[in-house]
Amino acid sequence: MTAAIIAIAAGAILVPLNSTMLSVALPAIMVDFSVAASTVSWLVTAYLATVAIAMTVSGNAGDRLGHRRMFLAGVAGFAASSLLGAVAWSFPILVLSRVLQAASGASITTNSLGLLRWLSPENRRGASFGMFEMLILTSAAAGPFVGGLLTSAFGWRSLFVIAVPVATFSALLFKAVIPLQERPERVPPLHIGELLKQSARLFRVTAFSAAVAAVFGSTVILHTSMILIPIFTQSLLRASAAVSGIVLFVYFGTSALISPMGGRLSDSAGRRFPAVAGMICTAAGLAGLWRWAGSIAIPQVAVLLALMGLGSGLSGTPRQTSAIESVPPSATGTAAGTYFTIRYMGGVVGATLAGILLKDGVTTQAVAAGFGLLALVAFAVAVVSTGLTGRTAIPS
Repeated sequence: MTAAIIAIAAGAILVPLNSTMLSVALPAIMVDFSVAASTVSWLVTAYLATVAIAMTVSGNAGDRLGHRRMFLAGVAGFAASSLLGAVAWSFPILVLSRVLQAASGASITTNSLGLLRWLSPENRRGASFGMFEMLILTSAAAGPFVGGLLTSAFGWRSLFVIAVPVATFSALLFKAVIPLQERPERVPPLHIGELLKQSARLFRVTAFSAAVAAVFGSTVILHTSMILIPIFTQSLLRASAAVSGIVLFVYFGTSALISPMGGRLSDSAGRRFPAVAGMICTAAGLAGLWRWAGSIAIPQVAVLLALMGLGSGLSGTPRQTSAIESVPPSATGTAAGTYFTIRYMGGVVGATLAGILLKDGVTTQAVAAGFGLLALVAFAVAVVSTGLTGRTAIPS
């Protein structure tokens, strides 16, 4: 099973790794194509918009055509679109490559979960999801560092080039390790209306609705915090960008290390307990940032972020596992697509909220108010998480 998880993760890391790597290359892209910051932001906006649309569609396609087939199609599409980005001769072509990357990445992401559910024994499903999540979080955390090295040494186009050998390795390993899936005898045509209807029934399942609501709130917390914390540490605590990056890495690193533990705990104690306990830890960390924002030092910020990372690691895997296993196997891809679409929406809301909080300037009061608000959101997510699967697992 470990080999299968690594094979799936080898392709799935393309999505977070490429996204976080590109962030450090945006200034270089602006110079090369002589575009303004407001224009280069289309590389992010177009990507997020495409992902939000493509997630549910690609997940449903996996239900109909097979998750293995759609995963490989996504990896191949990601490699091809990365090549287009590497040779992009104009900014619109580069944006097009990002749109194609987003569509391919959506197919990889949603069908990864479908494959994990199919391959994982029910009594070890949480552990499998936890190990997978650890690999994804680690790649996301490493992205800015790797992207900075590659951009400095070889230019921003290398970020697109590097995706090709990674995708090729992933496809070869995947085909060698992951067994073939049975194909449905008859594949019905895709109707958008039916897809939307199917996604809305899903919300009648309590565990799925609770997981989706919880991931929305959790992602609002994550994206708002990831904007507030660098601004807080650099503008108000006068830390360098490097120190600020290390502080953030404490959060991501702790979360990645704890994710397998959260998965294993959910196998023995049910999905609900670690998800609720984790969000209480997150709320406590945010409450500490709110309470001591005016007198805190960098080491104390790191400790509170480690507490938040502990909470994220405990809660993320059980929440995701509960969402996927709470629906019939035939709807796994659609459920994964819906889950990730809501997750991306939470990111958009979180980024918008950070802008609202700081609209009158960067002050200790504004940042503290933001942390206090997020602490309340974390507590609300903990309450919502009581609707996740309990000790008795839902049959596959």
